[in-house]
Amino acid sequence: MAVNRISVVWAGSMGRHIACAAALGGFETTIEDVRPRVLEQAMDWLRRTLDEGVAQGRISVEEARRALALLHAAGHMEEAADADLVIEAGPEEMELKTELFGMLDKFTRARTILATSTRSLLVADMAAITQRPERCIGMRFLEPALEARRLELVRAPETSEETVEACREVGRRMGKDVVTLDELPAAGGANAPGARVERKPEL
Repeated sequence: MAVNRISVVWAGSMGRHIACAAALGGFETTIEDVRPRVLEQAMDWLRRTLDEGVAQGRISVEEARRALALLHAAGHMEEAADADLVIEAGPEEMELKTELFGMLDKFTRARTILATSTRSLLVADMAAITQRPERCIGMRFLEPALEARRLELVRAPETSEETVEACREVGRRMGKDVVTLDELPAAGGANAPGARVERKPEL
């Protein structure tokens, strides 16, 4: 499937960097947060970052203008319902992330890919509460997410190859070096106490 519209949920530091990379990659990009002040700060940061990119010669004036035109703010998750890909960028708290995935599963179209930026939690646990586990994936951006070249796609057991390919193309358009990893829970299952994730690179 082709990804044209991306929504980034949670306008903290990671979310801002991801949204900026998405807009520079040519995607119609919405950054969503229920906290009005945080959302306002995020949009200010995005404008300032694009201006600094021009001043430092990293992007052209035209690239900055095009990216800014593609960026939108939303105060409610429903406003991001038409996205082809939603990237959740909240804190590393499983309860919060599963709550976000549950809401996204309700408000977005059935074909929408749901991604999480988690670096330590199991994607499979988030996918399990949705009706589309095959369309759930981890997109692990290294920090700072805007500048870092590496993007790790974390494939849960039920993630489809179509989902992986769509997100790989998103990463390429963001200018990332994309690596695909398999998520393999420790013995006892993803929900076992003290379970760890072993990730095996796909060659």
